[in-house]
Amino acid sequence: KIASTDPSLLMNTDTDNEKSFVEQDGLGVTRSMMDYYAVSMAVMMIFMSHMIMGSTALKDEERIFTLQRLYLSPVGKVKLFFGKLIGTLPSAVIGNAVITVFVFGAKYCDSFVGNLILFLLLFCCSLASIAVGMLIGVLIKIPAESIVIPLTWALLFFSGSFSKQVFVEGFSDKLPPYIVQQAAFRLTLYGECDSALAVIAVCLAVTAAVSLIGAA
Repeated sequence: KIASTDPSLLMNTDTDNEKSFVEQDGLGVTRSMMDYYAVSMAVMMIFMSHMIMGSTALKDEERIFTLQRLYLSPVGKVKLFFGKLIGTLPSAVIGNAVITVFVFGAKYCDSFVGNLILFLLLFCCSLASIAVGMLIGVLIKIPAESIVIPLTWALLFFSGSFSKQVFVEGFSDKLPPYIVQQAAFRLTLYGECDSALAVIAVCLAVTAAVSLIGAA
């Protein structure tokens, strides 16, 4: 309005150019790169280390000639497969907890319930990963690592676990590691548990189905 009537008056206008009207909001949390890295490392361990652990579980029994004894025992095949799965799980969970909690010291969820859901998410994903690895170990005769290592590495690579710049639209977002990572990030950053609960349900269903197939 001043410029349209008398532009020379603008020289006398006092303006504060230093003031910023933009306020940054960190959603109430301060995050470091380690917080993101810890989640990615946990997912990497689940899909690589735990699947390899599962794939060698029954192979090791076969190598030391104890698998035949287990087959001859008065225990059903489903119980045998699931029992081996449960027996492998504690070392996987403890290893994951030591790395993500004590080594990284990262910040996860702000509430106890959120951290509990995150633990269940990682626990159920480990369960499903070990079960799939055991199924691969049962189905193939060659060393299971020769299949599991390239498979898990490719899944993690195209899921952006090693670099966020690696993302193929319509492909990467369909891969299990990417889905688990995003569910964990939504839970730790925003407190949204819907995706985490959905992943937990899918992992339990996969574990049950794979155990039945592996026993058969």
